[in-house]
Amino acid sequence: MGFTQIEGVDYFETFASVLVSNTFRILLSLWNTTPDTHFEHFDIKSAFTNAPIKEEIYVRPPKGFERPGHEGQILKLKKALYGTKQAANAWQQFLKQNLISAGAKIHPKDDCLYMFHENGEWLFMGTHVDDLFVLFSPKGKPIRDRIIKKLGEKMTVEEKGEISFALDVCIQKNLREKTLKISQRDYIENLLEEYQIQEEKETPSPLRELKEDDLPTKEEDKKVPVQSWIGKLWWLALVSRPDIYTAVHKCAVWQNKPSKQLEKHIFHIFQYLKHTPEFGIMYQPCQQNFQLRAYCDSSFASEPNSKSRLGYFIFLGENLISWKSMIEDRVMTSSTEAECHALYHAGKEDTWIRNFLLGLGILKTPLQPTLVFEDNKSTIALTTGGNHHKRSKHFAAEWDWVRQRVEEKQFIVSYLETTKQTADMLTKSLPRDSFQKHRDFLLGCREVQNIFPRAGRH
Repeated sequence: MGFTQIEGVDYFETFASVLVSNTFRILLSLWNTTPDTHFEHFDIKSAFTNAPIKEEIYVRPPKGFERPGHEGQILKLKKALYGTKQAANAWQQFLKQNLISAGAKIHPKDDCLYMFHENGEWLFMGTHVDDLFVLFSPKGKPIRDRIIKKLGEKMTVEEKGEISFALDVCIQKNLREKTLKISQRDYIENLLEEYQIQEEKETPSPLRELKEDDLPTKEEDKKVPVQSWIGKLWWLALVSRPDIYTAVHKCAVWQNKPSKQLEKHIFHIFQYLKHTPEFGIMYQPCQQNFQLRAYCDSSFASEPNSKSRLGYFIFLGENLISWKSMIEDRVMTSSTEAECHALYHAGKEDTWIRNFLLGLGILKTPLQPTLVFEDNKSTIALTTGGNHHKRSKHFAAEWDWVRQRVEEKQFIVSYLETTKQTADMLTKSLPRDSFQKHRDFLLGCREVQNIFPRAGRH
């Protein structure tokens, strides 16, 4: 139906946001860390059809649904219908209105997170289209009951109990060991079956170097449907598999120039997943209250056109909640400048997370400075404001922003030798042993936890 609609005539707004993946992981971390809290999953049946629409739209009834004696008539839509351009936006606005009328406040850093505070208890509700994720304090059940009852007056709400599977993510909580694992094994196995990935020898790493020589040389190469493959791999990389993030990003850079060579790189990632489908992020109980730490790194001039690649990981306590690998937006003139730029991007994400945690309104103590681990001593020296000389005087204004955050004690930058710099895996291809050591640390393997610096051990 949507393809017949005309913008500005029978639809206007179409955008509808969803819960930020980092928000979802922070909520999971809070659930695992805060004793006696509850995290439940609810589903709205036929969600879009609950939302009224403002535009005037007419449809023909499907065959078999015509009213006797009124064959040939058309119907005017009163509420959104799946397939209309504005359906998702109309649903989000309708849900927002109902939650606000129930007393919700929208989190300033994620407009799909609604907060309720009553009599010292709290409830956070994350929304992702028709899925509701409800985390509440030990005595917050009356808040939960009241909200679900109010929503039930306007729509059909299905209670799915304690969250265990959502957004293609399997969530397993071990009460005895106080751990929580998020993984996407079913999603991976469905992909492998869909693309008929055959059993081959084990692939130790998902990343192969992709060079300009891999561009298509024949016209038929451009017919390879790489964008579909990359899109499905992105969901894994963004949600529960940081170990494939850089490999997927490197392929995505070339997705508008598909080739047989690029196809080989993508299927190399599939082969890696075939031997590691059960891998996921393991959350441990936090030893310190909301202590953040970050690892950031950059590989100088390692990308086409002499650009550098940066990467960072950010942990809340022992739990990985955010990661990124990207090509820096301009050519850097030295490894120090590239590392400074990486620290700036890690600092921006850290600022968002700190503001997010403060916005929840449940912190009992002030946030401690974030511990940022960096393997470039020149970069660390520049954070103090010293050693400002001709080699760094051209650095962009964002570096002044970083120094200001250091002066304000928002984060402390500490040296970490390269062999322990786990963000190194986000910037380049590593030897098998190094890659697997960093991967196991990221995914929460306890056997390697003690070889990396953590909160309180810098």
